[in-house]
Amino acid sequence: MAIELDRFRNFTRTDYVYKEIDHIPLYATVLLPKQVPSGPRPVMIHFHGGGLVMGDRMYPDWFALWQLQFALAQGAIIITPDYRLLPESTGVDIIDDLEDFSKWVHNVLPQKISELSSNITLDVDNIMAVGESAGGYLALQSALLFSQSRISAVICQYGVLDVDNPSFDQVPPQDLLSQQPS
Repeated sequence: MAIELDRFRNFTRTDYVYKEIDHIPLYATVLLPKQVPSGPRPVMIHFHGGGLVMGDRMYPDWFALWQLQFALAQGAIIITPDYRLLPESTGVDIIDDLEDFSKWVHNVLPQKISELSSNITLDVDNIMAVGESAGGYLALQSALLFSQSRISAVICQYGVLDVDNPSFDQVPPQDLLSQQPS
């Protein structure tokens, strides 16, 4: 907990529900720099990693310090959503969450930001999506699949790019200790 507080100390954190599935909320966190210039502010959308099977939007060890430093230097507002995870959900469910999140960013969040501060607005024409591992994959998918998201830059840190790789569809040996190296 001390690491999280230290890492995010220069931001004001506000959590919102952007979607509900069967009365279960999916949250997005807005990290607003405490020292932010007035006017339209660029947006950094951060998608967490975790192989699509684990993680959450504010896990500090998967939130690179350079992202926070970059946002502070640019006066950017960071938005980081949770999304459903495998195997309880499907890949299609996760993409549906991304689409609903994108709509929420454009249709609901601007009003929420104005309630936080009357001096700033979201510059929805200046959006960067960033993520690591599974988050990099989701950043790319958001930019490629949803034109309404108006993402102008993507930083994909060691993201999944080749889903035709055999490791995605071949079951590994169940007893690794008895296998000979190949």
